[in-house]
Amino acid sequence: MANPLTLQRVYAWFFIGFHGVKGWVTRALSGGRTGMDVFRENYLGEGLPPVPPQARQMYHRFVRCTGCGACDTVCPITATADPLEWRGPMAVVISMSRAAPHYAECLPALRLFDQCGSCRACEQVCPEAIPVKTVARFMRDAVDEIELDRSRAERAAG
Repeated sequence: MANPLTLQRVYAWFFIGFHGVKGWVTRALSGGRTGMDVFRENYLGEGLPPVPPQARQMYHRFVRCTGCGACDTVCPITATADPLEWRGPMAVVISMSRAAPHYAECLPALRLFDQCGSCRACEQVCPEAIPVKTVARFMRDAVDEIELDRSRAERAAG
């Protein structure tokens, strides 16, 4: 049995049609800007770059940190670094596991990760098998992208 034509149904069809046409017109007049371009304009200024596909594939491994601290106890940098700059590999992993990763807060620690070398002792003792160096690399890439975009915006503004 066919549904009767009501004012609500007419309004719903009008609403859908109007916003569909509006979307087509907006895209046609946008000058070739993609959704990613709009995302970057809106969120990179806030320090939230898009998550690269490689990180998306591994993200489920990044967020399993239980905060046990085993990685901090074996990290050779933890013994010598300034505690205000380096809180250990666990802090970097936990920062990445947030819904909105705290890139700026981890910048000092990420700089120290460059000295880390390849001992990977933190990964060997991690009960969750979190690839700590990979997390740090993804975060470092995100920070680099944020800084690059901010410098582009400053050049365009000035």
